[in-house]
Amino acid sequence: MKPPEVQREEVIEEFGRRRTRQLLAVLPAVLAVLLLATTNERTGQASGGLPANVVAIGCLVVVLAVVGFSLVNWRCPACRAYLGKGISPRFCQRCGAALQR
Repeated sequence: MKPPEVQREEVIEEFGRRRTRQLLAVLPAVLAVLLLATTNERTGQASGGLPANVVAIGCLVVVLAVVGFSLVNWRCPACRAYLGKGISPRFCQRCGAALQR
């Protein structure tokens, strides 16, 4: 068994990796929503000339994929509890593990 201080550092390092992945995963969702916002209702076309319904379905798929990824990724490295909506929790609400220095 590892000493508690080593375990604590491993949890903090893993949380940092998960947080980075989480922030990077949000980028495609934001871009998808921006693309959807550029859709012209009169012409039914997005800025790239794609039909609006194709853009809407693509955006929905991207957003659902990001939500699914978040449900798997955004968990406490120590106890696997969901970390909630915040992007920078200091401690796990379930087990109390420190997530940041």
